[in-house]
Amino acid sequence: MASLTDAYAILTDPKKRAIFDREQREMRNGSTGSGTTGSGASASTAGDWHHDPSQMFSEFSKVFGRQAKYRQAGQVSQRGDDITTEIEVSFMEAMRGSTRTVALSCRQGCEICNGSGAAAGTGWTMCRQCKGTGTVRVERGIMTMGMPCNTCSGSGQTLDHPCRSCRGEGAMVRRKDVLVSVPAGARQFTELRLPGLGHCGLRGGRSGDLFVTIKVKEHERFKRVDEDVHLTVPVSLSQALLGGTVEIPSLTSEKDIIKLQIPPNTLPGNSRIIRGKGPPKLSAGSSVDSASNPRGNLVLHFSLSLPERLTPRQEALIREFDDIEKESKQRREFKHGNNEDQVLPDSVGRSFAPV
Repeated sequence: MASLTDAYAILTDPKKRAIFDREQREMRNGSTGSGTTGSGASASTAGDWHHDPSQMFSEFSKVFGRQAKYRQAGQVSQRGDDITTEIEVSFMEAMRGSTRTVALSCRQGCEICNGSGAAAGTGWTMCRQCKGTGTVRVERGIMTMGMPCNTCSGSGQTLDHPCRSCRGEGAMVRRKDVLVSVPAGARQFTELRLPGLGHCGLRGGRSGDLFVTIKVKEHERFKRVDEDVHLTVPVSLSQALLGGTVEIPSLTSEKDIIKLQIPPNTLPGNSRIIRGKGPPKLSAGSSVDSASNPRGNLVLHFSLSLPERLTPRQEALIREFDDIEKESKQRREFKHGNNEDQVLPDSVGRSFAPV
């Protein structure tokens, strides 16, 4: 079919037809003066194309190098198929890096025949159907085409005594445990490629690859956004008003703790960026980019943490605090208003005139 397609393309394309005609003239000019080729056969002419289509297609292939190629005789190696799988890791495992053992059902070389597929003391023999060529001639009307041999699947060799263990396949499906290293900073659906850990190849072909997709579980506090990690930090009422120190977990190790100083009057919703304390940045090959700006940032968002229940003393102190705050507000308003006739209540309910 490839020859028919090429022939049609040449005949319908004026440029290709001109090139073909020129090549044919050069071939005829190189023949002997008696009008025959060196082998004694008559030289080709343009008129011969229409009387011998098979010769025409052969000439097309010679000129343009498009003759159909079939598998050559001999054992044809075949690359093994790839394997795809997925693993699930926690958020911290993805940030800090971890390892996972993955159990695979994988085609592996037969241990009995060492992957040859032949029984002990035997081997592959020349295919009797195609005589080792790997192709057979098939008549299609006036055309004769070469097709891959069905007996040997185009390899040119057959196996008379296959291995009983693998039935001539040279490989068997067995369990294989693979240790997968999850790089620090892995994102959701990061794909790892492990060359040569897929299904084994046949007849000396190289093994396929193993592709592992990483699924990262969500964390109740941490959340990854692009190259940074965001964290909500709860602070108590006293810490929000007076300031203080809080401890937050580090993304690098369980043993590392970040001590953060909370400034006074920290409002809920305020944020703070700790540069270089975020997740490691991965390059295109799923490796840590340590050359420049190796880590993202840790973005902190403060929230106010209040107790669910108050003791009677806490309630009394809060009411006292509220009374003092109202009194301070009234004093500030009086001071800014400069109203000398205004009477200002004191902290115990007595009224007095401003001095």
